[in-house]
Amino acid sequence: MEAAVIELDSKWEIVREGLRTNLGEDVYSSWFTRMMPENFDGANLTVSVPTRFLRSWIQNHYRDTLLEGWKKEISNLSRVDILVRTCSTRQAPTQNNNLQIAQQNEMGDKSPGQDWGQRMGGLKGFGGAPGQSMAGQVTSGRTMGDVMSGRRGHIVDPRQSFDTFVVGDSNALAFQAAKRVADGMPNEFGGYRPLFIYGGPGLGKTHLLNAVRQQIMFKYPERRMLYLTAEEFIVQFVNALKARDTMAFKEKLRSVDLLLIDDLQFLQGDKVQEEFDHTFTSLVEAGKQVVLAADQSPVQLSCLNDRMRSRLSGGLVIDICPNDFDLRVRILKAKVAEAQRVNPTLSVPADVLQYIAENASRCARGLEGGLVSVLSRAQNGIITLEMARSALRNQVSVEENRIIRVHDIIKSVSDFYQVSKADLFSARRHRSIVRPRQIGMYLAKMLTSRSLPEIGRRFGGRDHTTVLHAVRKIDDLLKKDPILAEEVARLKREIELGDLHR
Repeated sequence: MEAAVIELDSKWEIVREGLRTNLGEDVYSSWFTRMMPENFDGANLTVSVPTRFLRSWIQNHYRDTLLEGWKKEISNLSRVDILVRTCSTRQAPTQNNNLQIAQQNEMGDKSPGQDWGQRMGGLKGFGGAPGQSMAGQVTSGRTMGDVMSGRRGHIVDPRQSFDTFVVGDSNALAFQAAKRVADGMPNEFGGYRPLFIYGGPGLGKTHLLNAVRQQIMFKYPERRMLYLTAEEFIVQFVNALKARDTMAFKEKLRSVDLLLIDDLQFLQGDKVQEEFDHTFTSLVEAGKQVVLAADQSPVQLSCLNDRMRSRLSGGLVIDICPNDFDLRVRILKAKVAEAQRVNPTLSVPADVLQYIAENASRCARGLEGGLVSVLSRAQNGIITLEMARSALRNQVSVEENRIIRVHDIIKSVSDFYQVSKADLFSARRHRSIVRPRQIGMYLAKMLTSRSLPEIGRRFGGRDHTTVLHAVRKIDDLLKKDPILAEEVARLKREIELGDLHR
């Protein structure tokens, strides 16, 4: 048996040199350095690689090339089978760093209790030593205490759970979808590949992503998860390119059961987007879950190419609308209850909460900031309305003096419908341009004090009768088309709150 293994190894040395010559050093180094011959039964050859991803890629792209190379050394060869190395297969020699990494991964697979994030943590380009807390690290089975203390994996904020998320009409659908993903992970989540949540800043997108992670850690401790912001994805990919270790990056992302990416609107660069596209496709085709968050819907993300926007639109896309007054009050009550656990004597009257809800920024972060400003003026735990007015004087001034301009509406409509300003001003009559143009004129009439002739001039020098026709047309459509009505209502809220330009 030992002699047969040695003979296979010697033949493999010849085959690998042929692969290196025919495919080039880059391709050979990426895909074949960790391959090993295992067994030849007289007709079929078995070779092994350390990961499922490597096996899948070689089978799909280089199976015939590999077979041809081996046939030059074994003339009666019929087939080459590729398997993933396990405890029963031979250990790879440790002649270079890549093989050392492969060997470490195999050792990790033999020890189910070891944290998978720790094993991947030592790879080039991904940061510190095993056990070190770092952004973007893969997390798997552990106790919640381990996660919260930062002893293992990426720290999850215990305050951002489903229990602490304040649900209202504007975010109920997003909450229910995220909860279903967390409850049904990995195979019963309802087919949300991906789940894409979008909305303005401070509306709870990151909270929901962290809530999904936290609940899955309880229900499915064996599952592998990776949470990254788009910026972290870019940094780690660039580091992998610099270290010439993109394979480790690919394996890290594509071997998880759940990938969560926040702030997707910041995913810039052709190579970065191409790698994200491949990763996304690989996970979805493997039946894995992907949860994404951004400040705009997929079709509005101009930073992404058309192919990626189309792919992301193929899942469940849900928007979180700006918080209404009732929800803002309930968010403030939840924040007060949290503060009262530290200071039981604290008392905030209902009229103060209503004043903050009316005058502070509409997002949760803005509300919390307004509440903190008010609480800082508490005297013996007592808050008065006058204190609240004093604390929020600057914020109230900004809100009350804000003027909506036709220019703001044009920019918002352009961004919202992905139509250039030049097209809005042009004479083009295509439906994809005419409808946004009419909506822009309608909103300009509703939200500003400008006259019809002045609005017409702002929209490419059009006659006032054209503006009047647009206003009447949209007004009529809003009564008949509930989808358009919701679309225009959301755009109107975003313009009023300035969410598109903050």
